[in-house]
Amino acid sequence: MPEKEAPGGLSWSEFKAMSAEAGGWLWGTVQGAFNEKASVSQIVVDAVIGMIPLVGDVTAARDLIAVSLGMADDPKKRESKLEWVGLIVLIFALIPVIGGVIKGVGRLVIRAMKMAEKLTGAARMAHLCEAAKEIIAFLNRIGWKNAEAWFMSLKIVQYEVELVAKFKGLMEIIIEALGAVLKRASWVIPRALEKRMEELINAFGVLKDKGAEMIPQAVKELDDWLREMQQALYNGGDTLAHAGASAAGATHAAGGTTAHMAADTADSGSGAAKGAGTGGSAPKKGPPRKTHTATPGTENVSLVDEARLNEKSSILPKRTARGGLPKNPALVDFPVSFGKIYKPKPGYPDLCTMGIREDGKRIKHYTAIEAFSGRIVNRALRPGDSVIFRVFGPKRDTYGIAVRESYPGGRPGSAIWVGTGRVPQTAEEWRAMCAVLDEWNGDMFKFEARVPTEGTKVPIKGCFGKVSEQVSSKIPGQYLPGVVDQAVVRLPDSTYARISEEYEDFMKAAQDYIEAMKKANEEFLRTDIVPKVTVPPPKPAKWTDPETGLECEINATGWVDANGHWGYDPKPDRATNVTTEPLADTAEIVSKENAEVIIK
Repeated sequence: MPEKEAPGGLSWSEFKAMSAEAGGWLWGTVQGAFNEKASVSQIVVDAVIGMIPLVGDVTAARDLIAVSLGMADDPKKRESKLEWVGLIVLIFALIPVIGGVIKGVGRLVIRAMKMAEKLTGAARMAHLCEAAKEIIAFLNRIGWKNAEAWFMSLKIVQYEVELVAKFKGLMEIIIEALGAVLKRASWVIPRALEKRMEELINAFGVLKDKGAEMIPQAVKELDDWLREMQQALYNGGDTLAHAGASAAGATHAAGGTTAHMAADTADSGSGAAKGAGTGGSAPKKGPPRKTHTATPGTENVSLVDEARLNEKSSILPKRTARGGLPKNPALVDFPVSFGKIYKPKPGYPDLCTMGIREDGKRIKHYTAIEAFSGRIVNRALRPGDSVIFRVFGPKRDTYGIAVRESYPGGRPGSAIWVGTGRVPQTAEEWRAMCAVLDEWNGDMFKFEARVPTEGTKVPIKGCFGKVSEQVSSKIPGQYLPGVVDQAVVRLPDSTYARISEEYEDFMKAAQDYIEAMKKANEEFLRTDIVPKVTVPPPKPAKWTDPETGLECEINATGWVDANGHWGYDPKPDRATNVTTEPLADTAEIVSKENAEVIIK
């Protein structure tokens, strides 16, 4: 029988060393209050285990506390990115439903990458391909639907904001629990133990602050590992266009688009994906013959061809010093600067048509191209894209700057900016990951259009890629890193018309709610306390678009904190005059305004 793995992808020796203080936790938990010789770790577990929300499994709580104790006690471990990678895998247990699955996948990814440390070239790719198949087998065993397609579309980086928040909450619970124990039992516990608990309270406080710095780095590391495994599975273990033995590592370490495209183009309806989900396997030699279902009116490009295009791209998105993805170079007078990133294609939105500003002056940059980071692919919307979404809202004032109204859809003959993939669950996630500046549009409401499992009835063409980081120009001081998926898509005229009709009816019932939300946001910006909004939101508008088959919905976000809060350091003072930050060519940075991209 194979030896059970230690939590977080660690070896047993590493885990035992890390959790030495927590070694007696189980006996202490069983004895509870009757254990007169409880260690510090047992006291922590007894006090915390019932306080951690959504984790009824004492094993998950034990693992989290044990690893956290080791890092709180050891400054070197707090500085280790690999230690944090192991910890964030455990933190996934705090995210309902999907978190437990990603935790299992994360542990297997860590194990696979440790075993691949000394491998290079074809040997490394073959090993990671087999490890990826093991992960899919694991997903099938637990009954996870569309296992291969789900694995290929998984992006750890999308959970960064949530992981930081969950970790912060966990640290606060542990600190609170230790403080409560000290307050209630200080008269009976030995002074040495009391001193030790005081030291731990301080250490967990340091660890909580360190998490804001290290978790994003660990998320990127784990996400890069996952992308390399996705690429290895996608290529069937073949090195494809990798130049040199270590090029695969260089690509994933740089945050290259290749693995992203493998994830973006994984088709849940492909024969290969279905075969893998039911015990099938890809050919041993050469790239697997995966294709997506042909869509009338579109070019039938194979997934491998698309991956090769990205692999050969000389410009791959790399994280900037601030943690986001850099804007693409897009000089109007120097088209070669973006020639390997984006090329307009007939019948698709043209990102190079935004060459004239509203005031008639010529711009220096194609700002729509700059709003992406890395390769921009012209293709049709696919079932694997899952959903497209937009957050929009009424006009408002933000730190003295007028922000215009935005809408769920555009105009006939135009294309609109949308997010693709997982819909953000919080205002912080939307602002930070989708990089939508306060000065661009209002908020309060969201439009979602879910893609049918069999795909849309008619092709919905667009430009797909990664969100680049954004810096404000009108409202100074806001920085948003971006990094998730986005697209500029063109919907049929009848679909636009239906969205507009539903929007008008929806907004008629939303006026009181809008005013209440504006007042709540103003109060929040003054106090940093989220007030309760007593006015109920309007009833959601839901319908299925007859022409495309998209399942559409317009609903309120409920995000009181969506405006004027995220990405500022420090926040502007409403009492003072707002001045524009003097950035180079800031007048040209209008790349993701809700103005539509006109198709010519």
